[in-house]
Amino acid sequence: MENIFLIIFLLSPFLLLAGLIKPSLISKIIKRNVTRKAIVLGGILTIIGSLVGIGITADPPKENKEVFLSSVYNETVKTETEVSSLSIDTNNVINAKVSRVIDGDTIEVSIDSKTEKVRIIGIDSPETVDPRNSVECFGILSSNKAREALKIGGDIYLESDPSQDNKDKYSRLLRYVWINEKTDFGRYMIEEGYAYEYTYEKPYKYQSIYKQSQKDAEVGKKGLWADGVCVITPTAKPTAYPTNTKVLYVAPTSTPYVAPIIPLSNISPSSDSLWTCDCSLTCPNISSCDEAYFQLNTCGCSIRDRDKDGVPCEDICPGG
Repeated sequence: MENIFLIIFLLSPFLLLAGLIKPSLISKIIKRNVTRKAIVLGGILTIIGSLVGIGITADPPKENKEVFLSSVYNETVKTETEVSSLSIDTNNVINAKVSRVIDGDTIEVSIDSKTEKVRIIGIDSPETVDPRNSVECFGILSSNKAREALKIGGDIYLESDPSQDNKDKYSRLLRYVWINEKTDFGRYMIEEGYAYEYTYEKPYKYQSIYKQSQKDAEVGKKGLWADGVCVITPTAKPTAYPTNTKVLYVAPTSTPYVAPIIPLSNISPSSDSLWTCDCSLTCPNISSCDEAYFQLNTCGCSIRDRDKDGVPCEDICPGG
């Protein structure tokens, strides 16, 4: 339709000029006598009408249309990305049950009655159970937070990441841990300030989300990012997963950091039984599982955990 109005617009000046020169030509076309005045008026109205018709029937500019469609597409992609970042990827997921929480970034699970250790991708919690290292700042609190979130015997989801290895050099599965279909445990630990974002060599699936979660925790001064809790001493970039040259976190005082005594089970010590560090104590002389964990994790008495599985005095502490 636009083309018809365009043709009329282009022909109108020629017909107007011809009519002024030879009015009889127009009279033959319309089969009635017309004056030059009528020809001029009709020509002007035809030109104006064709312009209006072109304006009404013309398509929107292609460039603007493309910009509009592009913006709609980008918004759709953004929305889908935001939703997927909050939901589990069911294509790479298996069910498991929590057997034991070793520390803030390592757990033991049961998969089809088979026991596996899992190193959680993308996070690193302060050390508590590695006999080669001392208990790091916020380590006990991080482990307790993990035990609070991951209940023994509870159902969880393990998500693999094609960009990462299946297992690390300690034969631990490398997985994301989901408490439910909407709650990513690793992200939760970082957001609450109980773990650090950790990248080993290659970017992983949720790297940007985890990094932003750490920034938010720092700004919000949550957990180990709270003022005066831990002093960060920068070191070289990690080169192994996990690494022995990671950042060391120490208390902001001149005296060695002593983690607070926090029971690791539902049994709390009575007010008149104050625990003190004594690595000469043997398991039969330790009053409870909580005290055994205190001697191991807070005091560094690795002799309490001879098989190095993170569970002290296994005759009084379950899970070893």
